[in-house]
Amino acid sequence: MLESSKLKQFLRKRLTGKDSESDTTQAVNDRANFEGSPNDPATNGYDYEPPGSLAPQDTSVSKLIIPAVRVDPWSIFWLILVSITGGIGILSYILLTAVPPPPDCEKLSILSTDSQRLSCAKLWAETDKKDQVLSALNVVKGWDKDSPLYYNGKKLSNDWSWQLIKITKQELIADGDLQKATNNFQAIPHYSEAYPDAQATLKKWQEQWQQGNDIDTKVQQFIQAGEWTKGADMLNTFKSVAHPYWNTTRFNRMSSQFVLEKEGWEHFQDAEIVAYGGTLENNEQENKANLAAGRPPKKVTRPKVSSNKDAVFYVIDPNILTKAIGLAAKVPPKTYLKEKATSLQEQWSKTIIAVASEKLRVQKYDEAIAIAKRVPKGLAIHADAQKLIADATSGQQGQGPNAKKPGEQKPGEVLDNYMLLTRAQQAGAPGSIASMQSAVALASNIPNGQPLWEESQEFIKYWNQHIQLLNEQPTVDSAKSFAKRGDLARAIATGLKLPQDGIAYRNLKGELQQWQQTLNMLTIQRDKRVLTKATALHGSGQIASAIAMAIRIPNDSPVYEEAQNIAKRWQQDLPAKP
Repeated sequence: MLESSKLKQFLRKRLTGKDSESDTTQAVNDRANFEGSPNDPATNGYDYEPPGSLAPQDTSVSKLIIPAVRVDPWSIFWLILVSITGGIGILSYILLTAVPPPPDCEKLSILSTDSQRLSCAKLWAETDKKDQVLSALNVVKGWDKDSPLYYNGKKLSNDWSWQLIKITKQELIADGDLQKATNNFQAIPHYSEAYPDAQATLKKWQEQWQQGNDIDTKVQQFIQAGEWTKGADMLNTFKSVAHPYWNTTRFNRMSSQFVLEKEGWEHFQDAEIVAYGGTLENNEQENKANLAAGRPPKKVTRPKVSSNKDAVFYVIDPNILTKAIGLAAKVPPKTYLKEKATSLQEQWSKTIIAVASEKLRVQKYDEAIAIAKRVPKGLAIHADAQKLIADATSGQQGQGPNAKKPGEQKPGEVLDNYMLLTRAQQAGAPGSIASMQSAVALASNIPNGQPLWEESQEFIKYWNQHIQLLNEQPTVDSAKSFAKRGDLARAIATGLKLPQDGIAYRNLKGELQQWQQTLNMLTIQRDKRVLTKATALHGSGQIASAIAMAIRIPNDSPVYEEAQNIAKRWQQDLPAKP
C-alpha cells in the first residue's frame, strides 16, 4: 500500500506541474521506491493488489498543463512553398484537360478565328435546317489550301453538300420553287464530291419543270376558255412528269382549282343568262349538253328596250336582276371569274338603284324602298341603296321633296341613258378596235351625275383596255416568237416594252418570269462550264490562262462572285516576277 500511495503522489506532482529541483529529486526517489528492485521476488518491480482491494482514487486535478511546442519557421516556409507549387500544378492540369467553352456563334466577327468559325459551322449543320447548312458551307467555301483547316473543311463540306441536296429535294416537292433550288445548289463548292451530282440533278429538274410548266399553262388556258373536257385531259398529263411535285403536289392543287373554276363558270353563266332575259329552265338541257362537251353554255341575247317609257320597269326588272346578283355571288373566291362576277353584281345593283330612284322621283316611296332593299350587303354600292331608303322613308313621313332640286335626275333620264348604253354595248360587240372606239364614243355621251354614268365609265374603261390589248398584241406575238426560237434574252426584252399597267403585260407576266428563270439556269450552266474549264487549266499549270478565263464571266452572272474569288486565289499561284 505504501508503494501505491507513493505512485499517487508521483502522478499528482507530474500533473500539477511542480518542476522544482527538489520536487524532481523527490519524484525520482519516489519512483525508485515505488518500482522497487527488479530482483525482489515479492514485487518484481510492481505493486500488485487484487482488483477487489483497490482503494478509491483521488482523480481531482487542480490544473492541466499543455506542454509548449517549439515551431521551426523554416519548416512552415517550406510547407507553404510546397503547397502553392502543388496547387498551381493541379490547376494547370485542370485547365489543360478541360473542354473549352463553345464560341458564341451569333456574335462572330472578323476577329473570330477559323477554328471558331468551323466549330460554329458544325453546330449549324447539325440542325439540319437549310439556312444553317448554307451558312456552314459559306464558312469553309472561301478557305484556300494555305489554311490549316482547309482539308478538314473540305471533308465536312462534302457531307454538308449532300445534306443540302437532300433538304432541297424535300423543299422542291413541297413548293416547286426551282429558282430557290437552283440558288441552294450554287452554294455547293465546285470541288465538292456532291457537285457533279447536284449539277446533273439540276439539269434533270429543269427538263421536268419545262414539261410541267407547259402543261400548267395549257390547263389554265382551257379553264379560262371554259373548255372543261380538254382541261381535264390536260390535267391528267401532270402524272407523266417524273417528279413528285408535278405528278402529286401540283396535280392535287390544280385538280382542286379545276373543280372550283368549273363551279364558278357555271354560276357565272347562269347569272348572265338570267340578267340578259333568258330562263335557266328553257336552257337547262342545252347547257348541260354544252358543259358535258366542254363548251360554254349558250348565252341568250338580251331583248331590245321598248321605246315606251312606261315599259322601262318591266324590261329592267329588279326581280330578274336580284336573281342574277344572287347567282353571281355563288362564284367561289380566288377563281378567274370572281372579279368579273363582283363587277357585274355592282353593275346590276346600280341599275336596281336607278329604278328605285325613278320610283322615288314619282313619289312611289313604298316601291322605291322595296326595290332598293334588293341591293345585297357587301357591295360598295350598298351605302347608296341605304341612303335612297332613308330618303324614301322621309318622303313617306311627308318630308320628301315635291319638286326637282339641283342634281336630281330629270324624268326619263334612266331610260334614255340605258338605251344609249345599250347601243354602245351593241356597237362594241364585234370586239375590233374600230367597233370598241365607236362604243366608247357613244357611252361618253352620258353626262356626269346622271343615272348610269358610273356604269358607262366602267364600260369605257373595259373597251379602252381591250383596244390597248389589241394594239399591243403584235409585241406579245413577237416576244413569244423569240422565246419559241430559244432567244430568251430578246423575248424578255421585247416583252418588257409593254406598259406594265396594261392587260397584255399582265397576261404575259407569267411567261416572262418563266423565261427569266430558264435564262438564269442556262446562264449558270454556261458560266459553270467556263469555270470548270478554267479550273482544268489551273490544274495543268496554265494559271494565267485560267485566271483570264474566270474573270471573263460577266458581272450579271449568278456565278460572277464565285469566279472572282477563285481568280483572286489563283493570283497567289502565279510565279513571282524576276
